[in-house]
Amino acid sequence: MADNGKVRTVKGLAVLFALAMALSTMAGDLPASAIPWSADRPLTWADYQAPPPAWATPPSTAGRTGTVTFTAAETYLYISWTQRAQASCSGTTVTARFVDVVVTNVMNPVLSWKLAAYATPQVLRHEQFHFNLHEVYRRLIQNTLSSLTMTRQLARPADCTYEASLACAQSLNDVANTAGNELLARAHAAHVAYDAETQGGMNAAAQATWEARITTWLATPTAAP
Repeated sequence: MADNGKVRTVKGLAVLFALAMALSTMAGDLPASAIPWSADRPLTWADYQAPPPAWATPPSTAGRTGTVTFTAAETYLYISWTQRAQASCSGTTVTARFVDVVVTNVMNPVLSWKLAAYATPQVLRHEQFHFNLHEVYRRLIQNTLSSLTMTRQLARPADCTYEASLACAQSLNDVANTAGNELLARAHAAHVAYDAETQGGMNAAAQATWEARITTWLATPTAAP
C-alpha cells in the first residue's frame, strides 16, 4: 500500500493549516511558479521540483504480511482568500457585505516532490484528484464567503457613525475567516478519507469511485462532506 499525496493547506489570510506537519508561511510567500488549479492544465511530474526529503526511502516489506509502505510523492496545495467588506448605516441599522472575495487554490512546485522510480501515471492521477478535491473546497469557500452579510441594530440614529460601520465590517471579516477555516477542516478530513479509502491510489476500484465523487462535487460543491 502506498501512502501518497500528503496535502498541506493554507487557511484564510495566510495562516498555515497543515495536514501532515506544522509549517509557517504566508500566502504572499508562495513562489511565482505556483500553479493555479485549472481544468485545462493538469499536473505533470515536471511540476514536482523539490528533491525528496531524507526520510523518503525506497519501499520496504513489513513482516509476514508483505505490505509495502512508502510515500511516492507529496503535493503541497494551498487555499487562501482575501475579501473586501463594505458597510453602510441607515437609521439604526448597520449592514456589511463583501464587494469582493478572491479565493485561490494553487500547487507549490518548489516544495512538491516525487520519488522518480515510482512516478507513474497512476500516482500522478491520484495526486491530480487531490488537487481537484482541493478545488471543490475552494469553490465552496468562494460561494460561502460571497454570500455572507452582517447586520447590527444600534440604540439610536446618533450611533450610526463611521466607527459603527467599521466595526460591523470587521465582524463580518471575522465571521468569514471562521467559516473558511471550518471548511478547510472539512477539506482536511476529505483528503484523509480519500487517501485511506483508495490506499493512496493503489486500490483501482476505490480510486475510480472517488474520482467520480470528486467530479460530481466540482459541479456541485455544496454536496461535498
